Amino acid sequence: MANLYLQQATARDFSYCGNPGDCTKCLFRFLWDFMTPIGEAHGEPPSAFKDVSPREVLHRRAWQEYLAQELLALPLGEFLKLQYWEGHLRMAFFCMRDADLQATVLQRWLESPLEDVRFVDVVMFYLIRHGHLRAPVGDAWVKAAIAMAERTKDRSLVESLVWTLRRSISDHPSFAALARELSQQSPSILKALNETAV
Repeated sequence: MANLYLQQATARDFSYCGNPGDCTKCLFRFLWDFMTPIGEAHGEPPSAFKDVSPREVLHRRAWQEYLAQELLALPLGEFLKLQYWEGHLRMAFFCMRDADLQATVLQRWLESPLEDVRFVDVVMFYLIRHGHLRAPVGDAWVKAAIAMAERTKDRSLVESLVWTLRRSISDHPSFAALARELSQQSPSILKALNETAV
């Protein structure tokens, strides 16, 4: 069966205003364009959203589980071809509030071949850093991201890792050395190192 989340994202590959939840219009669009068809595919009646505020929908466990099922089966290679995949991803995690469901999805993605530096960068900066950094799945993502950063020397990923690790960067001496090396040509990495230093 085709992935419904990918189908909806492909059909409605629109730009989001900013941080998930800041714009009610973007939130409504996501709920109507993504959550409604996903809910209906799982047996929810078409009227499930009527007379219900978006915030109430976000607190329904069943809807979060439906979304998690779609994200667990999401073909990342196809998803990452979309122009606005980052916004779709961040909004999905905003709507899937349950930390255990998020961790399950993050673990599944970690088990897939991680070849897209931008995807790892976004996951580290927006999902791991603000929600799962001290959890086992966060530790596993940090290790995978450091390995990728050391292999690719991608400046954006290195900067994201510096902001994520902060003072614990000293626990990763080879990565810390790479960050210092790249900071000589990257003002943003230098700033991150200076602002997160002990």
